[in-house]
Amino acid sequence: MKNKENIKFEPFYNDGEIDKFRYYSIPQVLFTEGIFRGIDALSKLLYGFLLDRTGLSRKQHWCDPDGRLYVHYPVSEVMEKLNISKPYGIKLLKELEEIGLIERKRQGQGMPTKICVNNFSRCRLQEVNETSHKKSTAFTSRSQWHLPQEVNRIYLKKSMRFTPRSQRH
Repeated sequence: MKNKENIKFEPFYNDGEIDKFRYYSIPQVLFTEGIFRGIDALSKLLYGFLLDRTGLSRKQHWCDPDGRLYVHYPVSEVMEKLNISKPYGIKLLKELEEIGLIERKRQGQGMPTKICVNNFSRCRLQEVNETSHKKSTAFTSRSQWHLPQEVNRIYLKKSMRFTPRSQRH
């Protein structure tokens, strides 16, 4: 920031001036509940932006066939509002989608993605079947490439075959 020493802000007084401005509403639950603790703070701020846009969608009656409100919020707008790079903007949207706060529905090339903003206060905990999330320990033809480097060297040595032309003199 240039010329920081020249900027001086005045405090708010009890004259109602604070009510003249618009504010983004970010649910406190996103900062207090354990389920949301691992989410990036900018993702929470982005969710506040999406909630604000959802209010506008309600006024415009932007609903999908199921009656769910949706918004159009391109990554370029995320980048501009939060002053971040495109990969980081995509990461924030993906983070909100993974936890279930939003659902993105691609409409096809040239059409904006519809984002359904889910209600943070109406979440359902789903039981996770432990056996469905366990990784298989059985080796497959590709699994050796995901092993630590030292183990991969063993497989490499076993698979090397020297021929008279490949040996160096």
